[in-house]
Amino acid sequence: MTPSWIPGPAAYLWQLQTVVHHCTGAAQWGVGQDCPDVAPSGDLVLTGSCRHASPLETWDFGSGRLVTRFAFHQPKEDACMLYCAKFGTGPLEGCAISGGGGVQPCLRQHLAMGELQGQLTLASSLTGLATLFASRTVIACCTREVILLEL
Repeated sequence: MTPSWIPGPAAYLWQLQTVVHHCTGAAQWGVGQDCPDVAPSGDLVLTGSCRHASPLETWDFGSGRLVTRFAFHQPKEDACMLYCAKFGTGPLEGCAISGGGGVQPCLRQHLAMGELQGQLTLASSLTGLATLFASRTVIACCTREVILLEL
C-alpha cells in the first residue's frame, strides 16, 4: 500500500504493479513508515497524515469510502503531528494506535468508532509502531528511545 498526493490525496493498494483499490481523499503527506495499515479482518484501511484537521481516518476496503474520522484533539494547532498509525492485533483488535511528533509528541489509543481511549505524552517523536500479536504489548519507536507498553 502506498500513499499519494498526485493526482490528489489518496492511498493505493497494489498487486503486481496494478492498482487493486483506490481510496480518494486519504491524505498521506508526511507519514511515517507505519501508515497506512490494513485491519486484521481485511475490511478496513487506516490512514494517517501530518495535518491538523482529521489526521486519522478509516476507509472501507471494498468501496474506498470513508468510515470513521478519529478524534485527534490537539491542545494547540500542530502540537502532535501524526507520523504513525497501526491497527491493534490480538487482544487489541478493534483499536487504532497512533502518534507522532511536534511540540507535544504523543501516543494515542482509539476505539473502533473513533473515541479516544488513552494518551501518553512522549519525550521524543514517535516514528514507528508495532504490536505483538498474542498480547497487549505495543512497541513504540521514538527518535530518542524505544518504549514497550501494555495497553
